[in-house]
Amino acid sequence: KGSVLSMSSAESIIGNVRYHGMDTVIIDFKDAEGNFYYNPSLDVAGDALSYASDNAEKIVKEFRSASIRVYARFCMYADDIYARTNQSEAAYVMTQAEDGTDTRTRTVWYNEGEDSHAWLNPFSAEVQYYLRCCIEDINAMGVHGIILDYVSIPLSAKNSAVIFDGSSDTSPDEKITEFIQWLGS
Repeated sequence: KGSVLSMSSAESIIGNVRYHGMDTVIIDFKDAEGNFYYNPSLDVAGDALSYASDNAEKIVKEFRSASIRVYARFCMYADDIYARTNQSEAAYVMTQAEDGTDTRTRTVWYNEGEDSHAWLNPFSAEVQYYLRCCIEDINAMGVHGIILDYVSIPLSAKNSAVIFDGSSDTSPDEKITEFIQWLGS
């Protein structure tokens, strides 16, 4: 997890960036766990706001006034908090009951590996709305660009029989590509 960028730490970073002859910073605005580092305009789960800062826009302006470019890092489809609080909007698997019956349970899917996260369903209109609003919020702060992270469904989804409600002949990655192209237009 990151930490909230304060005005005093921004001033220190500006000094270091200038000292080393650089002109660009990358700031996390939302991580893969679903933590926001700014206050989004959407209603989101309370635990997603534990790192949110009211100063995000002021900090972006501070960097810009120092002629330092600001790029926002935004984790898209990996989002533990949103998936947990909106399970119907997450990628999922059907798990077999441990009692030996044929009962199967819908369970939010987490990718395998050290960097395991729950994944949102790219076919969901609600997820697209959520992501679009967040990106619009960040753009409105005057960042120079947004680095979209976690934009490709992990290969382990294919091996785990992951289900994306609403999918058809289009793969999840194709749907993500369509959405990102639509965002850019």
